[in-house]
Amino acid sequence: MGILLAILKTIGLILAWLLGIVLFLILLVLITPFRLNFNASMQEKQMHAIASFHFWFQAIKAKVTWEHDSRSLLGSLRILFYKKKLFEKSFGKKSASQSGLDEGSQDQATKSQQEDDENLDDIFSDDGEEVLDDSNSSKGEATDFSQEATQLNKEDVLLDKQQNQAEPLQEDSSSVIQKPVFSYAETAKQPVDKDLEDKIDDLLDQIEKKYSGLAEKIENLQKKVHVMMDFLSKDTTKQTLSYVLVKTGKILCHIRPRDAKGYLRIGFGNPETMGMIACYLALLYPFVSPSFEIKPIFETEDMILDFELSFRIRLVLAVLIFYALPLLFNRNVRAFLKDLKKLKNKNA
Repeated sequence: MGILLAILKTIGLILAWLLGIVLFLILLVLITPFRLNFNASMQEKQMHAIASFHFWFQAIKAKVTWEHDSRSLLGSLRILFYKKKLFEKSFGKKSASQSGLDEGSQDQATKSQQEDDENLDDIFSDDGEEVLDDSNSSKGEATDFSQEATQLNKEDVLLDKQQNQAEPLQEDSSSVIQKPVFSYAETAKQPVDKDLEDKIDDLLDQIEKKYSGLAEKIENLQKKVHVMMDFLSKDTTKQTLSYVLVKTGKILCHIRPRDAKGYLRIGFGNPETMGMIACYLALLYPFVSPSFEIKPIFETEDMILDFELSFRIRLVLAVLIFYALPLLFNRNVRAFLKDLKKLKNKNA
């Protein structure tokens, strides 16, 4: 009996130690902050950025870097003494095989162009005299044709004058009964007009159908808006929304960037536009750290954008859970979510 109790005692102690270790690790995960450090700079259109994430006093560390010279994005992970390269992506550079293919195609194109030029030179050098003879004969033919055209124009003018002299004087337009003249062009236009009428009727029918569909959509949208406004105007929804906004504000305040440092030099080459943008940037001063400077440049003709920024984010899971759990277990919040699902199903 005593041996059995001793065995049970040792098993209980081992389980207690294992449970204590597990609880200790959970507490470390909940209390130890996750840290994110970010550094970025841009000068003369060359950008460099480093983002590092570490946990458990840098026992676990992940790093992402952007290099402008190689135009590559690198990612690495380190767990204690074990290092591993996660990914490497290059942007804007061709591979060696592609560059070799491009150079070979360019060489072939230049060779073919040189051969064409040599063939053209041979043709012009051998047949130069024939080309000159052909050009002289074509010039003679052109002059003969122009002389014939001038003679024909003179004959046409003389015939027109003779016809005008032979015609009698016309009477007044009131005494003369004008007969309608039907030309082939007017008769040909009649079926075209019918086609146009048919097309216009079809287009009007399409417009009516689209307008009726659009009117129905607008009516449905108005009904949905009225239902949503009635839902939001309730006292319970107002209380739940204010409660949710307060809790989310606390969460955002906890994960806000801290110790922001750096500067921003910006210029657009036009003092008027730069002044307008400076007015908008002035609205950000209450939300920006005092160690971060914004320097607008008015006396420049080129666009300038230089900056240097560094900040850190500190995140504790225990604090997030402390603010998020009341949101999940609040009755008003759960009722609000159920009502939203019902409204979505009705609108669908």
